[in-house]
Amino acid sequence: MEYLNYTGIYLKNPRNARNIKKQYFNAYLATTWEEQNENFAKAVEIDSYFALIITFFVVLMSGFSISNSVMYSIFTRKKK
Repeated sequence: MEYLNYTGIYLKNPRNARNIKKQYFNAYLATTWEEQNENFAKAVEIDSYFALIITFFVVLMSGFSISNSVMYSIFTRKKK
C-alpha cells in the first residue's frame, strides 16, 4: 500500500514562496498556492486592478465635484 504525505508551510510573506521553494525544496515535489490555483490568483489580481481603477475615478470625480462647489460659491459671492 502506497502512502502519500503532504506537508503545508505557512509563510509570513507568501510572495516569497517561489524563492523559498527554489532554495530549500529542489529535491522534493513542491508547489506553491499560486501554482496550484493559477487561474484564481490571476482573477484576484485582475480584480484588484479594477478596484484600484474604480477607486481612482471615484476620487477624481469627487475632486471635480468639490472644486466645482467651491468655485460656484465663490462666483455667487462675487455677484452679491
